[in-house]
Amino acid sequence: MIISNCKFCNSEIIKKNKPAAVFCNKICKTKWQRTQKPVSREWLIQKYTVEKLSSYEIAKLVNRNPKRVYEWLVNEGIETRTRAETLSKNAYGHLIKSGKVDAPFKGQKRSPEFCEKLKIAKQNSKQYRPSGKDHWAFGRKGNLSPAWKGGVSPLRQSVYFSDEWKAAKKIALSRDGYKCKKCNCGVVRKIKHNKSSWNLCLHHIKSFAEFPEERCNSDNLVTLCETCHYWVHSRENINSEYIIRKNS
Repeated sequence: MIISNCKFCNSEIIKKNKPAAVFCNKICKTKWQRTQKPVSREWLIQKYTVEKLSSYEIAKLVNRNPKRVYEWLVNEGIETRTRAETLSKNAYGHLIKSGKVDAPFKGQKRSPEFCEKLKIAKQNSKQYRPSGKDHWAFGRKGNLSPAWKGGVSPLRQSVYFSDEWKAAKKIALSRDGYKCKKCNCGVVRKIKHNKSSWNLCLHHIKSFAEFPEERCNSDNLVTLCETCHYWVHSRENINSEYIIRKNS
């Protein structure tokens, strides 16, 4: 048995096989912490209300967190300023206009070399801007795009983002009536990974890897549901239904 007294209310605390307790409960601990505040209500009013210091500036003076200073203001019933008022007071542009701080580039002029570089950069950016379009990179694909990284995207991803694939996909789905050719189930919209998706897939009869020329051919595509698509690629598909390979 370990007997100790609460640091705030001095009541007796008895613990079994544990270190001596400092407070009898969290309420006493909270009340004690409030007594350790290094400032008084009058001091806060003087700094915050009269001198118009922010909670960040007061926190630097007492070496505390600004959120803790804000809690002190609220607990003491001191009316706090809005964020807009604080930002307008401490905004850098406001300090420059008031003459308290000099502009960083005041009195400086751009060098001829810098002006030439800026001119070249503007001219290079115009080559990506199609006529009549607002966005400067609109419609630019492949190595014409400013985000081109030398073709590092996976091959399958580049195929499935191409216009040829989108056209073939539309033809194949319409031809099959948006139904699985094996079990004849229709389109079912479902939620997967917090996203809405279909249960239908487009399967390549001739392998995607072995027949690159048939990747975007609608005649090489067949509509299958997810369950049937898994079955086609599983070991249960003994007769290689819907599968054609070069070595077969």
